[in-house]
Formats: sequence, structure tokens, C-alpha cells
Amino acid sequence: MGVILRLANVGEQILVEKDWIVVIASQSELSSLLRQVDLICKLGAPFAVSLLASFVSGGMTMLCVAGWSLLCMPVEIGLAIRTYNVVPDLHHRGQPNSSVSENSETLISESHHPQAKKYVSSVILNFMKHPVFLPSLALSVLYFTTISFSGVMIAFLLTKGFNVAWVAITRGLAVVAGLLGTVLAPIAIKKIGLARSGSWAVWTQTMCLIPAVIALWMWHYSKSNDSTLFGIVFVVAVITSRMFLWMFDLSVTQILQL
Repeated sequence: MGVILRLANVGEQILVEKDWIVVIASQSELSSLLRQVDLICKLGAPFAVSLLASFVSGGMTMLCVAGWSLLCMPVEIGLAIRTYNVVPDLHHRGQPNSSVSENSETLISESHHPQAKKYVSSVILNFMKHPVFLPSLALSVLYFTTISFSGVMIAFLLTKGFNVAWVAITRGLAVVAGLLGTVLAPIAIKKIGLARSGSWAVWTQTMCLIPAVIALWMWHYSKSNDSTLFGIVFVVAVITSRMFLWMFDLSVTQILQL
């Protein structure tokens, strides 16, 4: 169920933030606003659940979270339907030419046919030649990492002796850094443009992660009993890099929406 829920959340995020937003409004600040709302929810949700867990048992906390999700589901569905009905341009969004669609569906359904393989290969090659291929590939590779405040890194910090409260605080600071990145991204885009702001953000993020990698390596091979300093440097570098990660994300997202 958790995997299905995660898949549905990703699909909804792609639909709203990558597709609908282009039709609903042309303002570049709208992407940043949606990111800010998303990050604020990620910042507030853990604290709300922790506060609830301090008053009731773990099982009751899980039931409350599940109940809240069930209550929010019809609201989300209703708002999505209303938005779709209010904006007529969404009805025609992504509808391909009928003859092209029928030919492509016929070729794909007959996957054993040589023309089907040729058609798929031509689509992939055409996409690789498109100007947005490299930015989209960079954005995909950017999230192909464990140096982020995900479950792997949190588990690693806990095994290294950091307490839960300290890890929760650092995770909150990472979200705050991401919020700052969503505020600075529109300013940088207006000043120096999409391409330059994205390039500047990704290289600055790389410069922030270099000390993180060095500190992680020294932390792992350190023979000293007190190697907390390496852990602090590692966490601070990762927190700082989150700001430039979101700046790069917003820049590439707007490039793909052009």
C-alpha cells in the first residue's frame, strides 16, 4: 500500500506541477510557490506527528494519520475535478493527432513487428537530440543519490550515534534551506536567465557537496573516538546544498515547460 501511495503522489505531482501549471498560469513564480507549499508541509508534518505522538500511543498516532489522509482524499479529488472543469484548456492538453495516435498505438501493440522497434528507437533518438534532453537527464541524475535527508541517510546518522532529536532538527533545517532556494530561484532567473541560473546553482551545489564527501570519507576511516566534527561538517554541507538543489530543480523545470 505504501508503494502504491507513493506512486500516486508522484503521478499527482507530475500532473499538477509539470503539466497543469503551464496551462493554468504562465507566471514563473507559480512553480516556486507550489514548491514552497510542498516544503512547508514537509517541514510541518513531522513536527505535528511528533507532537501528537507525545500525547497518545504509536498505534493511535498511525490511526489519526490514516484518518486524516482519508479525509483529505475527497477534498483533493474534488479540487482537481473543479480545476479541470474551470480551466477549459486542460481538456485539450496533451491530445495528439488522431491519425498519429492510432498509428503509434498499432505499432506499440504489435511489439514483435520490426516497425514497432524502429518507431520506438526513432522516438528515443529524437528525444536525445532535443535541446531539453541534457537538462532533463541532469535533473533525473540529481535525485539519484543517497546524500539527502532520506531514509538511508537518516538511518546512517542514527547508526553513527546521533540522537533522534538532533536528526529531526537537521532535517528541518534542510527543508528551510530548500524553502530559501525556492525564494532565491525566481530572483536569480530574472537577473541572469534560466540557463545561467541553473548552471550556477548546480555547480554551487557541487562545491557544497565536495566537503560533504571528504568529511564522510574521513568520518568513516577515522580512528579517533570523537569523530563528531566530521559528522557535523557532513550534515552542514548537505543542508547547504539543498538550497542550490531546489534552485536548479526550479530552473530546469521551467526550461522543460517552455
